[in-house]
Amino acid sequence: MRRHFHGIRIVARNRIRATPGFEAEQSFYSILRKLVSGEEFTEEDINVAHAIVCEEYAKQYLNKKTGYFALLKEWPLKDFEKFLRCIEWSISVETNDDLEAQALALVQACKFFSYRHEHLEKYILSTLLDELEKRSGKKGVSDRLLGTDGLKIIFAEILVGTIADERPIDPAAEQWESITTGDFRNVADKILAVSPHFSPSMLQKLARKCTLARTVEPAAERELRALRRRVLDICEDELEKQDLKSQMSQAEVIEIIDNLTAASQKHLATLAKSYQYRQRDYNSLKGTVLALFDDCFLAFDEVQDE
Repeated sequence: MRRHFHGIRIVARNRIRATPGFEAEQSFYSILRKLVSGEEFTEEDINVAHAIVCEEYAKQYLNKKTGYFALLKEWPLKDFEKFLRCIEWSISVETNDDLEAQALALVQACKFFSYRHEHLEKYILSTLLDELEKRSGKKGVSDRLLGTDGLKIIFAEILVGTIADERPIDPAAEQWESITTGDFRNVADKILAVSPHFSPSMLQKLARKCTLARTVEPAAERELRALRRRVLDICEDELEKQDLKSQMSQAEVIEIIDNLTAASQKHLATLAKSYQYRQRDYNSLKGTVLALFDDCFLAFDEVQDE
């Protein structure tokens, strides 16, 4: 529970204080702070709190036939305080924008969120809030909850009436963290090891592609792990077919990188038929291949098995 409540007070207007019999003058109370921190109420605190709630309740049910205003008004103050203590109070300084950003991040992290939902996050959030608002008036507690099935239906219906993508996440994602390596050189060091005269400007360009390849939205992290795992396998197999020399020209190094990228692109097209993979262009995959060199998984000068 966040307890950013310092300085937050309830201002009791003249008539509010006069209702329970106190002097008719404006005064400040720390009722919310005391609820959050569990502090005891004074007699004046609970009287004023009860008067405020009764006034607000009367306003909301002014033109409605239903309601329990008479019961609320006659409610013993001790019972009313017990009721207030049963509520989980949380007061923070977060703005609506902060809360919306957190909610959108949770939408993207949901297991039903796929690449087809990209740019629909706010619409999904709005739909979820509307559904929760509708359910809030249900009598049964379970009827007010939004379960997994209901959540899945909403994510599916968001896709303009189409059926949500039922292809699973590639299980290769779960194997990524278990891969270890002992070569701690970055991509520049590995290229210079076999091509000492490689252009410094081209090295910087390749390094930028590595950085871009590591930029990923929260909802795509699992997919990226699976992609790296699959591309690593393809590149290792492809490197065994390449003519790796102890000394290579810049053009030969670039050709090897291009061959690895082309092989990865071809394999990804096959994987996308069975698993959830978003479309990636050639340069995006090239960045993934370079990142594997930079992250110590691949090298140009590895000793191949005879």
